[in-house]
Amino acid sequence: MTDLLEVGGNASSTHSFGQDARMVVDGARRQVAQLFDVRPEQVVFTSGGTESNNMAIFGALAASAHKRIVTSPTEHHAVLHAATAATQNGGRVSALKVDRNGLIDLTHLRALLAEGDVALVSVMAVNNETGLLQPVADIAAACRAAGVLYHVDAVQAPGKIPTRLADWGADMVSVSFHKLGGPKGVGALIFRAGVNIPAFIHGGGQERGRRGGTENTLAIGGAGLAAELAAESLADMPRLKRLRDTVEGAVKRLSNEIEIVAEGAERAGHVSCFILPGIAGDSAVMAMDMEGVAVSSGSACSSGRVTPSHVLMAQGYPEEVAKCSLRVSWGWNNTEADADTFVQAFTKVWHRLNKENTRN
Repeated sequence: MTDLLEVGGNASSTHSFGQDARMVVDGARRQVAQLFDVRPEQVVFTSGGTESNNMAIFGALAASAHKRIVTSPTEHHAVLHAATAATQNGGRVSALKVDRNGLIDLTHLRALLAEGDVALVSVMAVNNETGLLQPVADIAAACRAAGVLYHVDAVQAPGKIPTRLADWGADMVSVSFHKLGGPKGVGALIFRAGVNIPAFIHGGGQERGRRGGTENTLAIGGAGLAAELAAESLADMPRLKRLRDTVEGAVKRLSNEIEIVAEGAERAGHVSCFILPGIAGDSAVMAMDMEGVAVSSGSACSSGRVTPSHVLMAQGYPEEVAKCSLRVSWGWNNTEADADTFVQAFTKVWHRLNKENTRN
């Protein structure tokens, strides 16, 4: 990306400086397309996962005679809030039933689709708080049988699980490249061939008329390389899963009361969500930060507010329990030494906060 600082042209310009920028954008588009095994023209660059989700949701409703969205209550707020906003003029949002692990009820999905007034189903691939894997291919098959578009928020998926679009069967897939080690502020919406929705941002007709505005060449170039390197991250996932499992085992040995959310379900290998009875999640986050370890309580996009996790509450956890969650995420640069550091820090924090609670 530092090299790309020298590429100052507008990718829509026909002069040589503009064509240099165009080569960067086109090259990155090919790299992202390869990650999903699609053609480059199926990739639309956006400002991030939030815009991609909004583009898919608002676009699907605009293209359909129906005004109903079916989604999961455990989705990211970028989907839940967009769905509410998109349906405020006469539409509605239907929430799928989920079990204690957060897994959607496919029978309920089919029943909602059978009602015949659904414009879009939006269910994520990997939950950002718990790592739970949703049955994307099964959801896609149900939607396809009903003739309904299916959107996947896949922000947590690339580099963590295989992302071949044909295997998923989805119509639209949202991506955010800072989750892959790329720059913040750039994402993409991947379209299945033949799927068309109206432009979300109107302007000069960039991105094949789907998203107007001068392309962010610098960020898009970084996104392309991050997408290319995601294959290496995917190959490294077994190692990260071993680190996660080692840490989860050490944490559980501290107390039989500590719970790992969705432990018995199929999860991606890079996320753990702990329930720490009697210890507020934000207190644990601050205590761990004092020990030099960065963790989160719930979603990083909302953890600046002291509120219970809407994901855990949707899964049936009471509000006072949902406030006691701690999310731990692992990345490609984490090592066994980091796992040891985490266990030592968490052990210290666990005993100290419990002692403080006892005194209070």
